[in-house]
Amino acid sequence: MILKKPTAESTMREIGFYFEKYAEKRLKKDGFKPIEHSYLSYPYEIDLIMLDDMTIVFTEVKERLDTEHFSPELYADKNKMNNLFQAAAGYISDIKAKGVDIAALSYRFDLVSIVRDVDFNVKKFDHYKNFFQTSKNDLLKYAGAEDGEKD
Repeated sequence: MILKKPTAESTMREIGFYFEKYAEKRLKKDGFKPIEHSYLSYPYEIDLIMLDDMTIVFTEVKERLDTEHFSPELYADKNKMNNLFQAAAGYISDIKAKGVDIAALSYRFDLVSIVRDVDFNVKKFDHYKNFFQTSKNDLLKYAGAEDGEKD
């Protein structure tokens, strides 16, 4: 799939989609395997779900124009991380229902921060592993899979 670079007329959703796909492409070069893009666990969304060895990585992608005063990662606040946690729990619940041994996997929350110019060229790309930390047991409990229980 060839990514079409956004233009000044692009919607925020189109711009976000472009940079999420850009991040996915970069992470693939680092050995990650894509699982899902824009996973929705209503009303929450996960930008990217990737596999890093046996770790499911829930990835938030933040992009900002280089003329803004704050780094993109500063927009990943406590509320956003709570939403990401809830969406991740929904994903885990979904894959458990499909028979995946969720206790055998590890989970991680990463952040990709992208700074771009007005022409949508990437100026800076940062990948923060374990940007948001929670215990595996807390995540599995919230997903309705008490302490990694198996079927």
